[in-house]
Amino acid sequence: MNPVGSVQQILPSELPPGSGFMQTPWWGQFKSHAGWMPQAYVNEGGGGVLLLHRRVAPGLRLAYVPHGPEASLLGLAARDSIDSVEDARLISASLSRLAADIASTLPRDTAIIRFDPPWELDSKAFSSTARKQVFQLKRGFRGADCPSLSASASDIQPPDTVILDLTADLETILAGMKPKWRYNIRLATKKGVRIRVSRPDDLDRDIEEFYRLYRITADRDRITIHSQAYYERFLKLSPEQVPVRELLCAEHEGETIAAIITARTPQRSTYVFGAASDRKRNLMPAYALQWEAIQRAREAGCVEYDFFGIPPSDDTDHPMHGLYRFKTGFGGAQKMMPGTIDANLRVIRAGAYRQAESVRMWYYRRFRKKF
Repeated sequence: MNPVGSVQQILPSELPPGSGFMQTPWWGQFKSHAGWMPQAYVNEGGGGVLLLHRRVAPGLRLAYVPHGPEASLLGLAARDSIDSVEDARLISASLSRLAADIASTLPRDTAIIRFDPPWELDSKAFSSTARKQVFQLKRGFRGADCPSLSASASDIQPPDTVILDLTADLETILAGMKPKWRYNIRLATKKGVRIRVSRPDDLDRDIEEFYRLYRITADRDRITIHSQAYYERFLKLSPEQVPVRELLCAEHEGETIAAIITARTPQRSTYVFGAASDRKRNLMPAYALQWEAIQRAREAGCVEYDFFGIPPSDDTDHPMHGLYRFKTGFGGAQKMMPGTIDANLRVIRAGAYRQAESVRMWYYRRFRKKF
């Protein structure tokens, strides 16, 4: 393991390509419409990272690195997974040094740099509940300028997902699915479900249909969604830039009954949003949509398909257990990541912000959902 070298700030448009869509110049442009200011960095090895920051309270600014940094920015050799506490401690030290380096380029009122690292953890070495603890680090472990690391009050991006390998042929990919999933894909086709990729001339109408279905889905699953303008911007902002964003619609007898939105970089296609009607769910349109998205990703040269978020385990009591069952049935490998980690630049302000954040999360998860 090599220590991280100093990073150099660059224009976000100069950011080298990453594997995930949240580490692209386009994502910084997209989030700027919500008040975030994008900044980008590279190190001597050519690794890059996108950072977003904005003021969240008087005198307090939050910086956020979505799905980053990748291991290359920390000077780490490519690896399948982090498989020991010792390795976790070493990468934590590198992350703290990176935070100290970046901090000098940020406004003085920045209290926290929040990371959502995409590193894979060996599930045999780390449990889903204890994973964050091994990435905590006291301040001053190597000089006073190195900030402490602590677990965030809540995860911003889901720390568990399913990754489907697209390097195999389609028959092998199908064979890796659970039998019921293969049956449901065939059933949708047999029952007349057709998948259509929205084209520019139809996009406005299709976004309206998607959002109508997404509101139904949100009410059914009790989840919070953005305004329709958010998804319009996601699909229509700078369409020539990576990631390639697509809206796939499942139709039956002229009626749109389900839809998904994907984002594709050269390496990975990600299933980002999904919506479905309460009607005709027995026609299995969700399975047909995923199969079409998988095929399109493979044809585009992607090596993996990311289902983007599952519960940490096969727990039937989990409120999103149905999501776990659906996504794991396609045969991909489950990936466990550290979850959101905070580098605390201003300890007192950072602690106060996390306390307020915990109260807010309690309200949304425990109180508001009851009504």
